[in-house]
Amino acid sequence: MSRDGTRVVIGQYRGEPKVYEAVVLDIQTGKPAIRIPLPPAARMNGALFSPDGKKVAIGWDNRFVLWDLAAQKPIALETREPKAFPYGDAKYAFSPNGKIIIGAIYYPKATLNPRQELYKPGMAWDTASGRLTVDPNDWRLKKNIMMLYWRTSSDNRHVACAVFSSIYDGNSTKELTGIWRTHLWDFATGKYCCPIGPAVRMDYNKRGSFLDFYGKLHDVGAIKDDGFFIRFSHAKKPMLFPRLPPGVLTANVGENDHADHTIVLRDRVTDEELFRFKDFVSGGREPPSIGLSCDNRRLIGIGELLNRQGTYLLAWDVSAFQKYAARERPDLPAKQWEAHWENLAAKDPNLAVKSMRRLAASPKQTLAKLSARVHPVKFQVDLGALVRQLDGPFAERQKADQALRAAGDEAIPFLEKSLKAKQSVEARRRTEAILKDVCERVLPDPETRRMLWSIELLEFVGNAEAKRLLERLATGSPTAWVTLEARASLKRLAKR
Repeated sequence: MSRDGTRVVIGQYRGEPKVYEAVVLDIQTGKPAIRIPLPPAARMNGALFSPDGKKVAIGWDNRFVLWDLAAQKPIALETREPKAFPYGDAKYAFSPNGKIIIGAIYYPKATLNPRQELYKPGMAWDTASGRLTVDPNDWRLKKNIMMLYWRTSSDNRHVACAVFSSIYDGNSTKELTGIWRTHLWDFATGKYCCPIGPAVRMDYNKRGSFLDFYGKLHDVGAIKDDGFFIRFSHAKKPMLFPRLPPGVLTANVGENDHADHTIVLRDRVTDEELFRFKDFVSGGREPPSIGLSCDNRRLIGIGELLNRQGTYLLAWDVSAFQKYAARERPDLPAKQWEAHWENLAAKDPNLAVKSMRRLAASPKQTLAKLSARVHPVKFQVDLGALVRQLDGPFAERQKADQALRAAGDEAIPFLEKSLKAKQSVEARRRTEAILKDVCERVLPDPETRRMLWSIELLEFVGNAEAKRLLERLATGSPTAWVTLEARASLKRLAKR
């Protein structure tokens, strides 16, 4: 569906002999606006409108086409790919400004050697010219992987991707297990940045394991959300913050039974059930395809209706539910508030964002409590002095080593500065070891995570009291991550 909720793309057969095509429908009238021909053997497996609605990417089999809707013609995409297999699927995502489209082509398992299968080179194209912006070879991870579920960040520069890698039995071609992990790339340069969040192992021996992990990809880094904001530490390590609009909804089909084609509408933050749509036929037929507009005010469904022949497109105005979900909530009981406060330190960003949004929905209570809990980060120790102590007596070196490791990312600027100066062999060895340890940590410590989510909460609320608390946090030590993020948040609020 287009972001404004006025158009939708469907795949259909037409004419004799039958021609398969993608059709852009006007939801208000139900009439085709544009017909896009696809190859004879193609089967459409997805479509995505650009943010401005002027282009649409349509995927089929192992490729996709980028279509200029105004000119009613395709935009030729430059490629340097070797021969593709005749089946698979394509995944793609637009940058928030719509200037770049990112995609990857899946190369399924070779018949003779399944180990040769699993990698997907990522590619980024300029949507105006169709030219590759970076060499796709830069995107490859040097192991057997599949790149899936691309999502772009609000800075129009970074892309996160859920990556699945297989682990095989060393004595055979049997696939033992697989690992889900999220990785980050700079799509302006194609440069690989780093992994994000924990790796999640998938056990093939457990029944339903794949579906379980497919439904829980948030465990590897907020990939299932429409977009994210990204904050970088001193070591350029990213922390992702899913950003959802006020009154965000979610719709699902067959929540408890795949044969039940009821559409269930929920408040995405609280998981409260809001309504059930029972218009489509349940049973052995294909479930309806559904979608929510980006403003969460329109829901569409395409499928077979009760007591009618053929396939129908239905559209519902769900703006009343969106307003209900966006409403200010009553104060939370003390224990519930504390539980949400604890969740702000969680490793799972989707758990943290839900708790952040629930706290923000009771702004008076939350801001009053935060007033006593958020304080500027001011180093209790002189990190520069600790670095200098790495060249001191053994006991002093040991104590400084432990304190610098405990300081985490905050110690990085001081450690990097010391490496540029003259040091003894022992001091340099320790400095490099501490810096390596700190930089390899995937996530900041729990308290830093909680403070960063508190900044996200205050920016979301954005009223005078929230700004006052951000100003307080901005007075911390000038190199502290929390201080820098509070200052950046205030600058963004000033532009609202």
